[in-house]
Formats: sequence, C-alpha cells, structure tokens
Amino acid sequence: MAISLMYKTYVSAQHVLVLDSELQRTPIPKDMTEVFLRISISGWMRRLWTLQESVLGRRLQVKFEDGIVDLVTKYNLGNKLTADDHRKHKAHSGGSVDKFERLAGSPHSDCRSFYWKDRTLRFLIVEKRERRFLGVITTFTPLVRIDPAQEKIGNECSAILEAFVSSNYRSSLRKADEHLCLSGLLGWDTNCLQGVATDQRMKTLLSKRTFLPQGLLFIAGPRMPEKGWRWALQSFGNNGSEQLRARLVLRDSTPAKLCALGLIVQYPGFIMPSSNQPTNLDDFFVEAPLFEQYPSVVCRIRRHLARPEEGISDVPASDRRESGTRPSVGLFFYSPVPIIAPNIPLGAIIVEMEEGSQELASPELDGALACSYLHLATLEMLGYRETAPPIWADILARTNVHVISRDDFGTKKWCVG
Repeated sequence: MAISLMYKTYVSAQHVLVLDSELQRTPIPKDMTEVFLRISISGWMRRLWTLQESVLGRRLQVKFEDGIVDLVTKYNLGNKLTADDHRKHKAHSGGSVDKFERLAGSPHSDCRSFYWKDRTLRFLIVEKRERRFLGVITTFTPLVRIDPAQEKIGNECSAILEAFVSSNYRSSLRKADEHLCLSGLLGWDTNCLQGVATDQRMKTLLSKRTFLPQGLLFIAGPRMPEKGWRWALQSFGNNGSEQLRARLVLRDSTPAKLCALGLIVQYPGFIMPSSNQPTNLDDFFVEAPLFEQYPSVVCRIRRHLARPEEGISDVPASDRRESGTRPSVGLFFYSPVPIIAPNIPLGAIIVEMEEGSQELASPELDGALACSYLHLATLEMLGYRETAPPIWADILARTNVHVISRDDFGTKKWCVG
C-alpha cells in the first residue's frame, strides 16, 4: 500500500530532503561546481529507489554536514557569471563570454547535468504543470497547434525512454524491486504486479501500454526470451551491460505501437537476400545505397558484444525453419541527423525476417515487415569503395562485401518480435 502511494507523495511534496551518509559527513563546498560534483558521485545517485526522489520532488534539499543545500538556488546561481568571470574569459580569449557558454562540454556543466535531466523527466511525467520550470515560465502559445492526445502519447514515450536511460547506473538490492521502481517513477498502477513472477514483471508492465518509445530497442541489456518480446529489456536499472558505443545520441522517443506480434517501429534499413547471407553476424561488410543522390557506400556492421544475453543468438527449436532453409537477415539503424558522416557508429538492430514477411497483410502489422530481434549492433559508413583509405581498401579486397540493391533498401516499418 505504501509503495503505491510513493508517486503521489513525492509529486505533492513541496520539498524533498536528500539524506546520504557520505554527504552528511561532508562540509558544504564553497564552490558550486563541487557541490553538484559531490552529489553526482554520491551513493544516493547509485540507488534505484532514490531516482523517484530526484525526479518527482518539486524542490530538492540536500543535507550536508553543516547545513542544507537547495539545488534550485544553486543551479540558478550557476547560470549567472560574475564580472570576474567575464574579465578572466576576455583576458584568455580576447572576447566576451555569453552566460550560456558553459552549459555544455565543461566540468562546470557536466556535473550539474543530472539535475536538469531529472527536472526534464519530471516535466514529462507530471501532467499538472508547475508555473515555473528551471526558472523559466512554461506557459506559452505554441506556433503549431498540437493534438492533445498525440502530445500526451509523445510525452509518455519520452518519459519512459528517459526513465530507462536515467536508471542505467542505478541498482536495487532486490531484483523484484526494479519493476516497482519503474512503475512508481512513472505513476503506473503496481497492483498488476501482485503474484507475478519476477521474470514476467517487465512484460506485464509494458503490455499495459499501447505505445512505447522506439529507442528502447537500442538500450543494451538482457532481453526477454518469449517470441514477440525478444526486443524488450527484462530489467530496469543497472543490468551490468556496457551501453552501445554510438557517437550520436540514441534517444529516439518516437512512439511505436505495441501489438501481439511485437513492437512496430519505422527506420531505414535493408533485407539481405537469402542467397547472400553473412556467415558471421559479429562483424561483416555491406555495400548499400544509403543516400538517394549517391551511389552505394561500404558499411561495416559489428554486433554489440557486451554480454551474450544482449541478443537471442539461438532461436528456440519450435521456431526454427524447415531443414535446408535459411532465414533472411535484415538490419535497420537510427540516425538522428539526415546526413550520415563516415566513421561515425550508428545504433543498429540485426533481425531475422519471418518467412513470407513481405506478403503478410495482417491488420495488426499495419504494413510492417514481421521479424524477430537478434542482436544490438553498430553500423559505420566507411565511404565509397573507390575512395576508401588504403587500410580499408586492403581489407575489402580480402573480405566478402554483401551488396544490397536499391530495391532492398529504404525506410520501412518493422514489426520486431
């Protein structure tokens, strides 16, 4: 009963007091950057249950040895540079400094990033908007009118994705608590978890949603073994997996429809003909028409090998094809920018195509290609074969490069099971 009230309690609280044993033995640092740095590396930031405190409370107060620090006040002060800051910057660079210049890419801003990320997540979760958000009045007239229903779906998908991302390095002593933390953070009903086995709890929670963010596919972690759910993470929080090393942010919160056959997403990708399948899905090369206005480019695809459980490497016997047949392999990827630059790894998903997926016309699929999740991977464009660097030219000369035709490549709907 108490757990089910945690969401309402934190959201309604005007102040939330953070008590961490290490911080309570530490005097309040005089430097604002050190204040946020000490909080960001504290044990409080590693516990899964305290994520609700950090996100849902209106105003965080952190207890140090000799007093209490109001994070709202400290954060707002950090955005204001003193006259001395301007003079120092001008002496080194010869120009003035804009007050927002230090908001990214510096220790000053990076140590405070957990605060504004958690405030953003609260903005997405809590339907009743506060008058102010990070010191900026949030009431405004949008230039484009947004359908309230679509906005609600978009906000919920963004909140789900950010919740999973925020939990990456937090853990709980009890495995069964992970799903209570997720539902408590997002304000979901926890009654549906009563009597449900731990390994079925995530499926129970996600199956209650009609839409989920596409970006869940690109978060590393053990997947569910059931057909139709192999794309889904089993746990919430730190699962011991190394996250995908893609250089571009993989936070795609685009709503994807959940159906009985899987999650319907839309991404650019291709299907490899059964006659031209790679023998090793851990590392292979393809030549594909990634751009309409350019000829085919050579790409390297590498499976994410953080842990064996990252993908379903062995398809259950009940799902295997008839002897002698070989399933087609497909791949789709996410690029947050329209133009793909060389040597930039992008998040990708390797899938196994369902037999006859091109002809399936189930209303549930909504025109999507039916496939099963195999592996998380990266796709890296190397360039044109003719202009490839000498080291790659030598490798390509000795490697089987799988050629993808323009008919096999394009932005498609994929029903990932």
